[in-house]
Formats: sequence, C-alpha cells, structure tokens
Amino acid sequence: PSPLPRDFPAHGSAAPCCGPCCAAPASRPASDASFAAAAGELQAYMQLLVDSFNVSTVDHLMCRTLVSVGHDGRMYDCDFNMALDMASRGGGGEASGAPQLPRPSGTIFDISSLDELRSDAIRTGTHCFGCTAGSGST
Repeated sequence: PSPLPRDFPAHGSAAPCCGPCCAAPASRPASDASFAAAAGELQAYMQLLVDSFNVSTVDHLMCRTLVSVGHDGRMYDCDFNMALDMASRGGGGEASGAPQLPRPSGTIFDISSLDELRSDAIRTGTHCFGCTAGSGST
C-alpha cells in the first residue's frame, strides 16, 4: 500500500479528490479555502471561472441528468453539492437567494421513480462556475 493516504491529514485533507474537476473550489471545505486564499489566488481564480462561463455547457452538466446518492441515501444534484452537504429537494440555491428549506423526504428510499425529481430546482452556488467554465468539466 502507498504511504500517501497517511500524509493527507498532515495537509488538512482526509483523502484525495477522485471526482471530475478537482480544482473546483467545492473540492475543499470552505474553511480550508486558505489553500488558495493564503496565496491571494482564490478571488482571481473565482473571477477566472466567472469570466470563462460558457452557456453552451449548461445543457450537458451532470446536475441536469444525474443524481448523486450519499451513503445514507440522501440525494444531491452533483458530487460537489454532496461534498458541500447541499442535498437536493432543498429549494433554490445559494445564487438564487431562495430559502434553503429541506422538503419532506429527500432520500432515494422515499421516491418510486427519479421522474419525481424532474420538477425540483437544482441547487446552485458559486462552485457551479467550475463546471461551466471553458468546455465544462462534465
């Protein structure tokens, strides 16, 4: 076995990122944003993502066609929302200003078909720019 996993706690991480687009700000907890902010790069990086927004990526985002499911059955619109504990069926999104109130249920065990999710709003936040920049990540 590789000694690398033992080194993650020393660097403030529990495990390596294994999702698409590990450089997205959501790939680390907000409290650990110091990884870029300490070097004064977080604001510039976020601005780069915003400036690189590509509307043609929106129809192909993972949050529009897939559901991420946590170990407890809770559903998320994407892997990044799961990392941020932004369960789906929770209302608007950070960017929409809508309240983040959880709806009843919310686990994969409470629905009989994924079609039940089609009318739900996708929860969004500033981390979403990571998937809409350039050619997109998903």
